[in-house]
Amino acid sequence: MQYRRLNQLKKEYLRIPIPQGLDFIKKTGVAVASAAIFVVLLTAGVNSSPVFAAALTKVPVIGGIVRVLTFREYTVNEDRFNADIKVPSIHGLENKALENSLNEKYLAENKKLYEEFKVEMENMQKNGQGNSAVDSGYMIKTDTNKILSIGRYTVITNASGVEKLKYDTIDKENEILITLPSLFKDNSYVEIISENIKLQSCRNDSD
Repeated sequence: MQYRRLNQLKKEYLRIPIPQGLDFIKKTGVAVASAAIFVVLLTAGVNSSPVFAAALTKVPVIGGIVRVLTFREYTVNEDRFNADIKVPSIHGLENKALENSLNEKYLAENKKLYEEFKVEMENMQKNGQGNSAVDSGYMIKTDTNKILSIGRYTVITNASGVEKLKYDTIDKENEILITLPSLFKDNSYVEIISENIKLQSCRNDSD
């Protein structure tokens, strides 16, 4: 079902008129445009479907091994307060600048999360009421010779529950972080994809 959905999305993207301002389309032709669309759909599939990600992991691994390990863990275990924050760390990328920047980001974000939790806990303890918990960690969405996708989650529970999800997808062949802006020359893609999302939404509403 997921593969049929991705193929349908690809066909619909290909039918969308390309604005005149996309210089890279003029220079490289439809083949490169199709490849860019495929990468967008690949990233979307990896980040949204465990089944799709599991299928990609069956591709034989070639070259160096990239590992994701728990670098540090912040924990609090008290009667009314609990924290379990795992900090991921990437190892094995040849692009050390990318590896270091991601690891520094993960450490900084989780350290900030822990410090905010401690401040909130101290305030609640002074008031003698309330409870709070935070659970943050990571999961490998897929890891092949081409793609490494790391999902990071944070669940905060106090008066209400809040869940946050973030993803980093790395092109292991080119050693770059895959983002939508990195796939296009300018911001014209925003309007194209937005219109396609609106079209998909209208179709779903009519079903």
